[in-house]
Amino acid sequence: MWREHWQQSPRRERMERLDNSFPFTRFRQLLHGFTRAQCSLLIQIRSGHIPLNAHLFRLSCVDSDKCQACHNRPGAPSRETVTHFIFDCPAYQHERHQLDTALGHRNRDLGYIMSKEAHIRELLRYIARTKRLQQTFGDVTPHLIEDTTP
Repeated sequence: MWREHWQQSPRRERMERLDNSFPFTRFRQLLHGFTRAQCSLLIQIRSGHIPLNAHLFRLSCVDSDKCQACHNRPGAPSRETVTHFIFDCPAYQHERHQLDTALGHRNRDLGYIMSKEAHIRELLRYIARTKRLQQTFGDVTPHLIEDTTP
């Protein structure tokens, strides 16, 4: 019954861009070693319901969906979406370079990043370095003791 309900859901297409294995058992298993705040952040990244301006604007919580970090940079500011924040925002170019180096050639594939624990840890390090979501989630940096798995 749940599987049938999921097939009819308007959210299915967006969620399946990252993982089409309903009920996302593999992803839930990957999250086992992470803190509650880290898990919450990762699930919000997957769903797009994350406190970035594009989502907050839809909820009428902010006046603009534009990225404030690249607001004063050359060119028109972009909508602050998950994709913009993780892969495109020029304000986080230095932090992203470290992410790109760690992930290699598939560094712009969110589905790939979310499919391996080591890649998720790199993504969390990137997010922590930007400090963009620190007020909401606190420090999401994976601790060294957790980094024992490849």
